[in-house]
Amino acid sequence: MPVCVGASGEYYFAESAPQQVPNSSLALASFFTAAAAWLVIPLFGAIAAIVLGILAQQQIRAASGHLKGSDLATAAIVMSAVQIGFIIFAVVGVTLAVPAG
Repeated sequence: MPVCVGASGEYYFAESAPQQVPNSSLALASFFTAAAAWLVIPLFGAIAAIVLGILAQQQIRAASGHLKGSDLATAAIVMSAVQIGFIIFAVVGVTLAVPAG
């Protein structure tokens, strides 16, 4: 704790303000890419969001508490996996629904 001197010359210990832990920029990028994948770029955006989410989680683990955003990266991975599942379901459904020949 830092030692401070008061106005009348007395010494006291001052509590330091808690430091803000920043979000991982990769986690933010993965979350926004996953959201954009639902709106604009379906399959490629979902794949990119999964890759960015995995990289973000590795970066956050390696930072040892100096970065946050693991929940954003996890949400991006889940959103993208669900979207890829829907795409596969739609492709299989259309393939089976269209008669051959």
